[in-house]
Amino acid sequence: MRWVWAAVLAALGGLCGRASAAPGDAFSGIGADAAPHFTRVKEGFFEPETVTVPGSGVEAIARVGGGCAGEYVSADGYVLTASHCVGLPGAPKSRFGASHIIAELPATATLFGAAPGPDVDGRPSVLVAAGKGWVSPTGYTEDSSDLPSSPEGLERLRALATGDWALLKVAVDGPVACLEADARPPRAGEPLIAFGFPQRATRSGGPSSPGYRMRAVQGLVAADISQSAWLATLDPATRALKARIYRPALAAGDTVLGDHDSIGGMSGGPVLTAAGRLLGVTTAGGEDTDRYRAYSSFGVSLKKIFDDLRGAGADPARYFACRPGRAI
Repeated sequence: MRWVWAAVLAALGGLCGRASAAPGDAFSGIGADAAPHFTRVKEGFFEPETVTVPGSGVEAIARVGGGCAGEYVSADGYVLTASHCVGLPGAPKSRFGASHIIAELPATATLFGAAPGPDVDGRPSVLVAAGKGWVSPTGYTEDSSDLPSSPEGLERLRALATGDWALLKVAVDGPVACLEADARPPRAGEPLIAFGFPQRATRSGGPSSPGYRMRAVQGLVAADISQSAWLATLDPATRALKARIYRPALAAGDTVLGDHDSIGGMSGGPVLTAAGRLLGVTTAGGEDTDRYRAYSSFGVSLKKIFDDLRGAGADPARYFACRPGRAI
């Protein structure tokens, strides 16, 4: 999960050029009736206009803070993103073992009310709710040998790996474009599409310089963490620990793992179904700027976020109200 750490550190400390992709290299359309036409191109970034998303689509996607993405999930201005893209009051970053840092809240979900949040497309926001927090290596070399492997330690790490989400509220002048929620568990093998503002990358369609232009990526949902090419690059002890963290999370439908491309700047962006509904939020990846790795893009599922909110006594429909009255 290398690229997310740069995004984490950038967010804590504070695309120009137009890459093109021929329509045949991206999508012939993606929607409720277009799933059979989903073209398998799992490596590379595509211009969003080459992708047809039902409903509000890309108009609902926004820049969050200095290097993340987010998405409007209600017409009245609620925005979903990753917690490492925002400051978490009461959870300052701290050392976790010798090789990691964390920001950890006491509860699985915390309701803040109206704490200061990052700008969303230049507009001020307030932090309304967030998951458990996040965990990140201090450097680019993944070494988890110092992390706890006891059942309690693994549960703590799993809670952080699946707790990297936050809800913001932006004051809007009127109804805004938003994404409908799909809070069921992800299904192995189903197609997905994700959006974000990737940093410089040498792969197909990747930005050649910084500037954070929006890009689209596509892929399929993984069945198990063993499919991850990133996992295979780790030392045996770290590989075993990561498998023990993520396998139960995938089985429970709390994590979205896909073989779509990703890189820094995608954090907080939406992971959508073929019908254009919000399935989860991007949180981490095992990619490098010059190397794609299959099944190495991670996210927190909307199912997990809804479970966390309900556990805190909050009704998800209060925030995820893109089409009020529709069952979610």
